[in-house]
Amino acid sequence: MFTKISSEEKIQIVQNLSLLLDSGVPIHPALMTLAHSRLSSRASLMLLRLAKGVEAGTKLHILLKQETGLDKIFVALVEAGEESGTLSHHLAVLAEWLEHEHTMTSNVRTALLYPKIILGTTFVVAFGLATFVLPRLLPIFKGMHIELPLATRILLGFTTFVQQHWLTLLLTGIAMIITYILLIRLPMVRYTRDSFLLNLPVIGTLERAYQLTLGMRIIATLYESGIPMPQTLRLAAHTATNAQYERAWKEIANAVERGDALDATLLKYPKLFYGDVIILVSVGERTGSYVTIFNRIAEFYRQRITLITKRLPSVIEPLLLVVMTVLIGFVAIAIVLPIYEFTQGVSK
Repeated sequence: MFTKISSEEKIQIVQNLSLLLDSGVPIHPALMTLAHSRLSSRASLMLLRLAKGVEAGTKLHILLKQETGLDKIFVALVEAGEESGTLSHHLAVLAEWLEHEHTMTSNVRTALLYPKIILGTTFVVAFGLATFVLPRLLPIFKGMHIELPLATRILLGFTTFVQQHWLTLLLTGIAMIITYILLIRLPMVRYTRDSFLLNLPVIGTLERAYQLTLGMRIIATLYESGIPMPQTLRLAAHTATNAQYERAWKEIANAVERGDALDATLLKYPKLFYGDVIILVSVGERTGSYVTIFNRIAEFYRQRITLITKRLPSVIEPLLLVVMTVLIGFVAIAIVLPIYEFTQGVSK
């Protein structure tokens, strides 16, 4: 249920609940007030369920565990707030983390939107020319009584194949998408895909920066709230969106729980944690300033994400231009070349 609520609404709910509790409003009236505010029906129903449970004497973090699609960091921070009697403060911390995550995710999506639009438009135009324009010109080409150029024959063969087998191609495409959705749920397949992403130029750098920002921000937030480091690291694993980082955080949590030093454990994952990260963590471990160090690392890589996303269009644009030129140019040549050869033959 919680996954169907937008990020903006989640932030709004947590911020307003923190404000109401900080103003002295009890938890049940606060939840009821939010339930009747300007929210979606899904959000209002969820808040009413929580209010009913709280009124019956159940703690909020226990009720949140019953909501599907809710990040474990949500429950962990609310539980820490309820146990320490500082729920409003922990909700404010949670709202700040949600805002950081939402901003970071939005920046990445915005950066990738431009190449998606350009590539999509290019393929639509090329497919439209090949499927709708070229077949209408075919009778004219046949009436010219000339041998069609290779590019035209290739394009005509492709067009004919698509027209004759469009249903098979459509069903095959749907089957491939469904197969991918099912396979990606398997840990090994997801791990392989995420490993591939990390090895891509630019995308791999962006993915590492995103995972480091996400992980370090969560660790700083939870550790500052009094949650032990091993549990904090496991929660970082649950919120990681890359399988390699998820596995690494779990293994690091187990090592720290056994008594191993955090910086020494991070050294075992050189492809995931840069040298500067390990050095800073080592400093934090010696000085006891974990929260400050983790926040600085998160902020550094957040700024790096912003820089990469700003530069990404200029990096990808030359490649997109090449793809557009080759694809649309090939279709245009296949259409124009027979006409050109015919006019040349007539002039002779």
